[in-house]
Amino acid sequence: QVIKCSDDPMSIAIHESGDIYVACSYLSCINVFDHSGKQKRTIGSHGSGDGQFFNPHDLFIKGDVMYVAEYGNHCILKLTTGGQFMQKFGQHGSGLGQFNGPVSVIVDQR
Repeated sequence: QVIKCSDDPMSIAIHESGDIYVACSYLSCINVFDHSGKQKRTIGSHGSGDGQFFNPHDLFIKGDVMYVAEYGNHCILKLTTGGQFMQKFGQHGSGLGQFNGPVSVIVDQR
């Protein structure tokens, strides 16, 4: 079964295993492909609950942890590369610790 990202792949990240993670904004999910391009699985679904997406725009992988800039839910999600929810950062707004449609995420080496 092939699940595509329509015309909306927003970002990719490559895990040290060679797996390719693609943030699909319109479908509100992360599609995972092996190094040859065969789809392995889909992470997440549309929504605002823990581990759900609403227009994910960017992702960053560090080890077995994935950070996702969640444009529609105005937060950064932290998940395992297997898709298990770990933590949510931020909420909608313009104050300290708040976001208004984040479109990018990067994590330092610390």
